[in-house]
Amino acid sequence: STKRIVAGASVFQIPEDQSQGAPSPTRCNEPDGPHLSTFIFDRRKAGDEMALEDVYAEKVVDAIVTKVVDVFPSLSLHNRLAVIVPDYGFRDRMRERLERALRSRERLQCRVDASGKVYQRSFELVSARDASACVESGSRGGVEEWLVFDTVDAMDGLEWLIVMAVG
Repeated sequence: STKRIVAGASVFQIPEDQSQGAPSPTRCNEPDGPHLSTFIFDRRKAGDEMALEDVYAEKVVDAIVTKVVDVFPSLSLHNRLAVIVPDYGFRDRMRERLERALRSRERLQCRVDASGKVYQRSFELVSARDASACVESGSRGGVEEWLVFDTVDAMDGLEWLIVMAVG
């Protein structure tokens, strides 16, 4: 990107004020956004009564709350967040559990936009194909926000602002 080219070239610029040193070359290696977060958990601690998909659904919602909603409280997630699963069987088994976990988490029930207006919040899980056909993104106050939920194969070549790989 242009930002990285300029940052890389700045290392070789001679400052007008010779008392200042050249910019630190490590600046060009810093990421533009937050670092990648990894959530690893011990399946045995979840208990034998919970299906693996239930555990994953809870962990995905935990990640949405702690790494997305708490960091970007006014951000609409409509067509901006994708949850990628390994295959169609896993997706089908996890869909209902993830929908239930999203509805039950109190922290996800409302959103305050940049102007201070409060919206009731609800989510709909949609396929990558349906999400890619949607032209609008961004704030949709009072309307279901689409979270993309599909397999790795369905996501090939597509991009979303926030991506979670599960399984």
